[in-house]
Amino acid sequence: MASSPPPFPHPTVRAITITANASTTRIKIAIPVICFPTPAIVSSIAFTCWSVLLQLIAIVRTNTMQHGRIGCVTGGISPTAWPLVVHSHAGRLHEPQILQEGPLAQRAQAQSAQGYSFSKFAGLDFYAEVNAATLDLAEIGKHHAIVDLSCGTGAISKQILERLEDAKNTVIFAIDHSAAALRDAKENIGERKDAVVKYVQGEVQNLSDLLGEKVDSVVYFNAIHYVPDKEDLLRMIREAIKPGGTFVFNSSFFKGAHPPETDRFARKWMMKSLRMLKREHGLRPIKSDKTEARQQLTPEEYYELLHEGGFEITAEEIHRIEVPIDGWYDISGFQDFIEGVMPGVPLEIARECLQKACKETWDEMELDTVPRNWMMIVASRA
Repeated sequence: MASSPPPFPHPTVRAITITANASTTRIKIAIPVICFPTPAIVSSIAFTCWSVLLQLIAIVRTNTMQHGRIGCVTGGISPTAWPLVVHSHAGRLHEPQILQEGPLAQRAQAQSAQGYSFSKFAGLDFYAEVNAATLDLAEIGKHHAIVDLSCGTGAISKQILERLEDAKNTVIFAIDHSAAALRDAKENIGERKDAVVKYVQGEVQNLSDLLGEKVDSVVYFNAIHYVPDKEDLLRMIREAIKPGGTFVFNSSFFKGAHPPETDRFARKWMMKSLRMLKREHGLRPIKSDKTEARQQLTPEEYYELLHEGGFEITAEEIHRIEVPIDGWYDISGFQDFIEGVMPGVPLEIARECLQKACKETWDEMELDTVPRNWMMIVASRA
């Protein structure tokens, strides 16, 4: 039998405000709960799913009051499966934490994690367009052994499969460090009788060992800017490619990605987000919590790195994409983007401010699209 929890100070009744968001609509529901004194009392818990708002039932369970927890029912997730700790420290809101184990709790946690992933942005039409253009620039369909590095949910692998000239003699290695991503990729790609797709879990530094053979091409999309040691990355990729094989990559994070005419939108959006963060939540980004800056290089600096790493540039292009509001709105829900522009701010609060400010700025400026440049490079192993 579990030991009894230590005694708590005398509880008080306070109003906890639950904030539900759906796109740019925000509705707050205040409920009285019994809670215990902490350094500071949390004032809001954010939910982003409209279906949660429609079904939201907030209750305080007798068997969890001793632990200072709040139980809630959200759709099919029972109170037992999703108890949340409500607390803060030094006046800063901490995100609710899922305490209990079990399949429903894991499902809720997975859904929350998915909410800050890149997958929503990656599913937009313009993103598929720029990746298709990069694959065509590389003439990827002529190759027979192709690596989709950091394959995620398999969108790029699917585009590669569509371009194969000799599918029955081709193998695609879909590689990712995440087992969950590989499961999604396998489901999205489905069973293929015309080509072989191998799903491999592992890290890029072990690429040659993961493959066990040399390949014709390595495809690495919108990710190279995350890698701090690009020289080492190029060395490992070169080791995995046959002589004459190609390394194909693109990135929207490089010096020159922002056309000058977009400065006004970006500046107005960020300023509005920061004012909203301070006004509505009493928070500011914490510079000391900023993730290590990712060095943004010019295309010319990438060319030099490739040359020094034993590659020759065979094709390159700066591809201008007109990004609709969906692109800017969805990138505001991507964890890496959030942590870059609002370091130290709880993800849900930062996302709320960024997305609301994005919509308001868009409407005020009466925009249809805001352009962004993608760098596309094809390099051959010398």
